[in-house]
Amino acid sequence: MCATIGPVANLGVKAFWHKHADVRSDAISSELAIHTERNTDEIKQLIADNTALKAAIKTNTGLLDEIHLHVANIGLKFGAEIGNFPPSSERPST
Repeated sequence: MCATIGPVANLGVKAFWHKHADVRSDAISSELAIHTERNTDEIKQLIADNTALKAAIKTNTGLLDEIHLHVANIGLKFGAEIGNFPPSSERPST
């Protein structure tokens, strides 16, 4: 049957498949654009959340430093031996 199709009809079939490929390509491009936009929005939200978390950590670290200073000064006032011990080190026994 294809052998009996004339050159004009054959061009019509080719045109149909090219148009179909273009439509499919547009659909894929559209899905990709939507997916990229969604990912970008999620990344922006993660960055905003991370920034807020880092600000909270900075605030709380400052408060802990202030508390440590007050406790150390209270200890000095009462004559306690105050050392600068990292959290994981062992304390000297008394």
